[in-house]
Amino acid sequence: MADIEAFQRDGVVVLRRAFDPAPYAGAAVDELNWNMEREPGKRRYHLIRAGSARFDVKRECPRVHAAVAQLVGGDARLAAPLRGFRACVARTAGGEETKEEDHRDWHVDGWHEPHSRRSGAVGLVVFWLLTDAPPGAGGTEFALGSHRAVARLLEKGDLPARALHGFDAVGDERELVPALLRRSETRSLVGAAGDVALASPLLLHRGGANALPGHARILAISCCPVDELRPGGRAPVEASLAPRRARCAVS
Repeated sequence: MADIEAFQRDGVVVLRRAFDPAPYAGAAVDELNWNMEREPGKRRYHLIRAGSARFDVKRECPRVHAAVAQLVGGDARLAAPLRGFRACVARTAGGEETKEEDHRDWHVDGWHEPHSRRSGAVGLVVFWLLTDAPPGAGGTEFALGSHRAVARLLEKGDLPARALHGFDAVGDERELVPALLRRSETRSLVGAAGDVALASPLLLHRGGANALPGHARILAISCCPVDELRPGGRAPVEASLAPRRARCAVS
């Protein structure tokens, strides 16, 4: 089961050895190698189409399914059964990246619709490690506690999706993500193939820079849509969306 206290505090928890990556990693690695042969040294971020996979998460990955249900408030809250993942991305080393001062690629998932404290379109974000992610390998970076700061911001009203997606922000919106990050501790997803991270739908995150030549970090991503979120509700994913009385790690 998931660590509820850590999830509510940080916005993300990691399940170690939660699934068997072997059935899915091979095709993703093959496509990545083909991409790199075609464009040697030119790309650091790769979208891997072969990495998508449909399977019954409840049957094949019971620990993941149980933790998701625990965080969203039960199976009945899920808009549809969990069926694997559609997106798969890889980070390889190459060129220079100035991640420390670049806020543009920090984002909250759900770019296709306005952000709202009540929208369950994302529900919960699941990151599946298909390969090892040792320190420096470009593991996803999380801005711990930022989900609560984002929830406070959204108390004033919904925001267009671009406002919390650094590359797309315009005008004054460009100041939102840097302001949210200013007091936030960041942590990279470091782990072994088969580990899974479960993140709040309002948690700021980004792909890290891979500084390990010869090592590719490959992960798959899926969202778990739920019915309407209820700020301050009993489910852990809702508790951190409570009104201002909630203590926030970022302000």
